[in-house]
Amino acid sequence: MGEVKIHTGTRVKLKGIEETSLPESFLTHVREFAHKDRRIEAVFLFAIQLEDQPEQTSMAIALKKTFLAPKNEEFLQIVDEIQLLLPDDLAINLYRFGTSDFLAGYCAHSVEPIYLRSASWLKKQQSKYKNQKQDD
Repeated sequence: MGEVKIHTGTRVKLKGIEETSLPESFLTHVREFAHKDRRIEAVFLFAIQLEDQPEQTSMAIALKKTFLAPKNEEFLQIVDEIQLLLPDDLAINLYRFGTSDFLAGYCAHSVEPIYLRSASWLKKQQSKYKNQKQDD
């Protein structure tokens, strides 16, 4: 489990979760969507917990680096698509991989991606975030 104190002073814990904790049909749709959308490099599933709050199922989406389209706009488009895939009874937090070194390092070293376009991409991220490695 990774833990860090963020800028607000809140302690945040990240924890791996089992794929079986989510509906298989949802995960299948996410994998199919990620495979079709060439902007997506990887999708990671984990839980986030803010201090004494309950754990929240979360997903980090890694996007390809592009110079033409704004990252936030691309990410918001992908968020919209994933929200359409969500079952009505499932709430999930969506994060863009790389917006936080802590989150990126945790995902790169401690979470098996539910979708990965290229193993070489993951190796690059593990090297980039080698100082962020945490024990689960």
